[in-house]
Amino acid sequence: MFYEKARHEIKPWKSDEYLEWFRQKFMHRDPHHLLGSMGNLKLTDSLLMPISRATHNSLKGDKAAEYAEENIIFSLNIFQEYVTYLEEKYSSLLEHNRQNSIQMSNLSASNATNYNRWETLLSNYFTKLSHFFE
Repeated sequence: MFYEKARHEIKPWKSDEYLEWFRQKFMHRDPHHLLGSMGNLKLTDSLLMPISRATHNSLKGDKAAEYAEENIIFSLNIFQEYVTYLEEKYSSLLEHNRQNSIQMSNLSASNATNYNRWETLLSNYFTKLSHFFE
């Protein structure tokens, strides 16, 4: 019952990035879509299980439904691990961008100070030069 309800009510989600991450994490296993597919389209990439090729080929019909119900918690934990990976990745990118912004604002302040110095020097130079032509 759960399996059929989930197949029809969980929203489709496709993610090449998640599949790539999953394949790197479980290099010697096939990614099995717990909810299967309809018309050759996988229903969702969010519920994957790392399984052997032989197991993958044997999961049909009621056996697939039973396997999904037994392994959905493990599959959700893998997905949460991916979400944590993304959070860490993007928070480090945000921190890197914040540091760059601080450096750029410091550089801008430094450039403004240097510009003011040059402006003062040039102004003094032209003032002295103008006295020479009087």
